[in-house]
Amino acid sequence: PPGGSSLQTWPSGPAAATGPRGSEPLTPASRRPLGPPATWEPGTCFGLEPRTTIRDPWPSFPGVGEAARAGEAGMEPESLYNLLQAPGKVDPPAAETLAQGEKRKYLPPTSRKDPRFEELQKALMEWINTELLPEHIVVRSLEEDMFDGLILHHLFQKLAGLKLNVEEIALTSASQRRKLTVVLEAANKSLQVEESQAKWSVESIFNKDLLATLHLLVALAKRFQPSLPLPANVQVEVITMESTKSGLKSEKSVEQLTECR
Repeated sequence: PPGGSSLQTWPSGPAAATGPRGSEPLTPASRRPLGPPATWEPGTCFGLEPRTTIRDPWPSFPGVGEAARAGEAGMEPESLYNLLQAPGKVDPPAAETLAQGEKRKYLPPTSRKDPRFEELQKALMEWINTELLPEHIVVRSLEEDMFDGLILHHLFQKLAGLKLNVEEIALTSASQRRKLTVVLEAANKSLQVEESQAKWSVESIFNKDLLATLHLLVALAKRFQPSLPLPANVQVEVITMESTKSGLKSEKSVEQLTECR
């Protein structure tokens, strides 16, 4: 976003979507001491609560443990982030951008490529594009197009039948944050979710946190279109990185995005 993402380096302004044949432009669119129990497998209803934490001193991805331990011994920490990198994505920010005690979540490549995770994103995008088709708004990426509040503004107004008193198009970082704040406050009120209990926030959505965006969209779908056929029991593993006095620490956890049926 124009204000700079805390996760990655992003374009300085919202991207403009075009028609299906590249004709006229559309409305611009704006993101642990023990390992996991052996009995849990992704995609199964084992009874894990949403956001159940499974702690692991180092992620169980090839080379990550060695790189992290070496990082504590003085190795440049960027290499650890690169090991968590999804193919085709830009590198996450350097470790020194993490303030001491700060935590950030990253989706490892295996989670991003999970078929059910991809299916959930596709189902939500098709739903949004169907809802906003009369307004000529096209979403091509939930991670890239939702951060500035434009899509969420139009979607929420359509679903809730409300008119929000907020500027239509926000071009600066400050105005985008203000717009997003108004939209999320209205959405939280409609969803009857306290801000402290929500799995999303202005900061996480504005910084293109895909998990937070998905949690919000799933909640909106359940509230306003419960018949929407979303894939059930979508779970993904995430890596939480924390900057401490002794160096980088990692934690593996499971995010439950949709419920079992």
